[in-house]
Amino acid sequence: MTSQMSPYSLTIIKPEQDRIRFQGKGAGAGMMMMGSMGAMGIAIGVAIDEGISKDIQTSAEKEQVYIPDIVEQSLKRTLERIQGEVIQERFHSPLTLQLKIIRYGFKSAPGDQKDPVSIELQAEIISEDGAVFPLNYPFQGETVMTEELEEIKENGKLIGSIWEQSLSQLFTTKQTEFIEYLSGIQPNT
Repeated sequence: MTSQMSPYSLTIIKPEQDRIRFQGKGAGAGMMMMGSMGAMGIAIGVAIDEGISKDIQTSAEKEQVYIPDIVEQSLKRTLERIQGEVIQERFHSPLTLQLKIIRYGFKSAPGDQKDPVSIELQAEIISEDGAVFPLNYPFQGETVMTEELEEIKENGKLIGSIWEQSLSQLFTTKQTEFIEYLSGIQPNT
């Protein structure tokens, strides 16, 4: 029985603050309170968002939802889907990539629901020759998937689901650009 060598090697670099972040309600409240309370108003706004972040994190942990794992699995599925188109044709030894997750969480978003939120991802895919592919959500030109904030705060499974769906949308939309990025990487000899 022969085992096939993987056409790529993927290393994950997690953010320094490896936790779900939230950006939204508190920022707006802080700006409004700044007029009457000064810097204290902004501090209160930050505290509101931090409290929401903790609620979402707790909900995710209860269901064993870990967002960096979801991002990693989504990237691996994409690499497996396109490997014949680019990776195996260009690289004689495994392609080495790093997935650097800078920030992840949720942010307020426009939408029809009460307090709609979307995922927020700031990440980079870095090749061994230093080429960088930005991986950000939300991204320009696409309608983002949203859920109600209260549902996200209380339902860890929904957190995983919206992340999986949003990343599928991201990788599907960016697939052509990603293939171009991979095609531009200098093969290691």
